[in-house]
Amino acid sequence: MPTETVFVTLHIHTDGPIPGPHSLLTLSSAAHGDGGLISTFTTNVRELPGATVHPVSLQHWRARAEDWLTTRRASRPPALATDAYLRWIEKLPGEPTLVTDPVGPEHLFVYWYPPGPPTRTDHV
Repeated sequence: MPTETVFVTLHIHTDGPIPGPHSLLTLSSAAHGDGGLISTFTTNVRELPGATVHPVSLQHWRARAEDWLTTRRASRPPALATDAYLRWIEKLPGEPTLVTDPVGPEHLFVYWYPPGPPTRTDHV
């Protein structure tokens, strides 16, 4: 019996156009199968040490202050957030296939933020 393909949509919020100098703030996904929605995942991610808000992003977030505050609530260290995301994907039934905008920054940020083991400075 062939394995069902599970389409995983991806949406992120960031404070700049590229990872490293700027941070991933929110990572959200929804998994869809033949029967519709299977599961969702959302986590807020702490800013990277030394990263700054890009001037264009700063203007964007100033116009959406409440949304900015929402991205900062219960934020997790990057390694813990991405590890939780991978564990969520691994628990999905079937074969996951990532679906995202090829010209958007989603794939770049998800590729750049690898999961890692928690360190002594990572606290949930």
